[in-house]
Amino acid sequence: MKIIQAFIPKSNTFTRPGFSMKPEYITVHETDNPNVGANALAHARLQENGNRRQASWHFQVDDKPIIYQSIPTNEAAWAGGDGRNGTGNRKSVHIEICVNRDGDYGKAKIHAAWLVRYLMKEINIPISNVVQHNKWSGKNCPRNLRKGANWDEFIALVQGVKYSAPAKEKTKDTSTPKSSGLIRVGSKGSEVKSYQNRLKKMGYNPGKVDGIFGPNTEAALRLFQLDAGISVDGIIGPDTKKAFTTMVKYPGYLISVKKPLMKGKSVKIVQRKTGVLVDGLYGKNSELAVRKYQLKNKLQVDGIVGPKTWMKMFG
Repeated sequence: MKIIQAFIPKSNTFTRPGFSMKPEYITVHETDNPNVGANALAHARLQENGNRRQASWHFQVDDKPIIYQSIPTNEAAWAGGDGRNGTGNRKSVHIEICVNRDGDYGKAKIHAAWLVRYLMKEINIPISNVVQHNKWSGKNCPRNLRKGANWDEFIALVQGVKYSAPAKEKTKDTSTPKSSGLIRVGSKGSEVKSYQNRLKKMGYNPGKVDGIFGPNTEAALRLFQLDAGISVDGIIGPDTKKAFTTMVKYPGYLISVKKPLMKGKSVKIVQRKTGVLVDGLYGKNSELAVRKYQLKNKLQVDGIVGPKTWMKMFG
C-alpha cells in the first residue's frame, strides 16, 4: 500500500482549520456516494480543490492500493459532526471508505483495515478506540459496516484474525438470560458486574461497571472473544466463561522478545492490558509497553512478562 499526501492548502481554513491535535481515536466513515468515478482520487481532489461544505477528513481509500491523505494526523478535521470542540472533531483521525459502484467495496474495506492497523501503530491508538462515525454524531455511518456483524468482521480484519460468526440458535428461545444460563445484552445483576470488572482488569473497556449488560460491555466482550479465539457472538456462554479462566492463567513461561517472535493468546492479552497494537506478536513495541507498566507498578523493569508481572496484571 502507498500513501500519497494531497493536502488541503493551509490557506483554506474553511475545511482545514489548522487546529493542532494529539489523536486519541480513529473514526471510520463511508462516503455514501455510489456514483461512478467517486473513488479515493476524486474525493482527494474535492478536498484539495476546496469542498463547498465545511467538511473534511484525513484519508480516503478505495479498491486501489493507493491511499490519499488530505490532512496531517496532527491536525483536526471537520468530520465528527459533534461541534467545533467535540471529541470527534478535535481528537480523532478520520478515514472515508469509498462506495462507488464501479469499485470493489470488498477490497476497499480490506485497504481501510490495513490503514487502521498502520495508524494504530504509528500514532499509538488502541483497538478499543477504533470507532464508527455514528459514535460522534448518531449518523448511520459507515452504513454498510453497521449492518449485521459487518463491524465485527472489520475489526477482525484490522487485527488480522479470522472472524468466527456466532452459532445459530436452534430455536427462537425467548427465555430470560437467567433461565438460559447465558449472559447477554439486557442482562443485569452482580454476575454482569463481575464480568465487567474482569474485562476492565484485562484491558478491555466495558464502559461503566454498573451490572447492566449494554452495548459497551458487548463490544468489549466481542474483542475479548476475538483475542481468545472463540466464537464472536457477544454472549457469555460456557465457552466464554471458560475463556475468562484460561486467558488469565499464567502460561508457565516467560514472555519476552525472541527470534522468531513469541506469539499467541497470552501475548494478545498482555498487549491489550498495556494498550499497544494487538497482533499477537511480542516485539519491541510490546516490550516497551511492558517496561512502562512495570515501572508504573514498581516491578522489576526488564520488559519480560514473568509470574510477578503476570500476577500484577491479571491476578
